[in-house]
Amino acid sequence: MQKRRKRIVITLCVIASSIVTYFAFGLIGVSVAADAFINKRNGDLQDDIYCVQKTRKDYPLLDNREEILFSLR
Repeated sequence: MQKRRKRIVITLCVIASSIVTYFAFGLIGVSVAADAFINKRNGDLQDDIYCVQKTRKDYPLLDNREEILFSLR
């Protein structure tokens, strides 16, 4: 009876530690991957904050077009 209880306790400890390890590595992996993608995409936030906003200069084909203004009456 004592050996069976010891075997059950060891089995439960192995299963619990496997589950904890699985979730810990999952969280670490996701945070490392997200950090790598975010830093690759944005770089330093102070430098790239204005690169997201597009202006007319970003589209050179618009320079060849005539701008027409409409008046509302």
